[in-house]
Amino acid sequence: MEERSTVVLKDLRKIVLDEDEGCLHMLSAEEQEEFSIEYTDDNYGGGSLMLSPSEKYLLFSCYSGESEEAFFLYEIEEDLLNLVYESGYSYGEQGEYVFSKDERFLVQTVRLGSWCEDTEEEDEDGERFYEFGELNVLDLKTRQFERHTLHVYPGEDWEEEVTDDGDFFCTKFGDDAVEVLLPWGEESFTRPLDEILVIK
Repeated sequence: MEERSTVVLKDLRKIVLDEDEGCLHMLSAEEQEEFSIEYTDDNYGGGSLMLSPSEKYLLFSCYSGESEEAFFLYEIEEDLLNLVYESGYSYGEQGEYVFSKDERFLVQTVRLGSWCEDTEEEDEDGERFYEFGELNVLDLKTRQFERHTLHVYPGEDWEEEVTDDGDFFCTKFGDDAVEVLLPWGEESFTRPLDEILVIK
């Protein structure tokens, strides 16, 4: 996702990611500090801020610089940031995030690997596949975080680390299905999502 160190609320308050101090600052429209919270972590490599469409939530996503992604989700209440969920670091790169329309769910997509002989595995039928990425869903009401791994079965004409080079993010989180954009096109998965999502 595009890295943003500052987000501006409709009332002109700002939330600023200060990587030098290891803090998130909330500033008034007059640039006076209203609130500050530390996030310092020894594994921190960089991060970005994103507001939910209603500005009820602030997402602070970060990476370790060692192929790991994490995020913190805060609820914005007046002049406070209240922590809703902290994911902790897990393996993955190129994290992207999107809220459902009603902001009941937060969807995270991360890449796990690219197609090449080193990443190839075989299923019980002897067909080759590899773990492309994860489509993960946080239920903001129950605070449950579910992981779903994408097993991709490459075509015979696929070029290693070329065909699957490109975007991977959720385009729609509906009541019945989840739609994602992948480097080779769009895919749709029926809800409730299986732990393993197969693409052939």
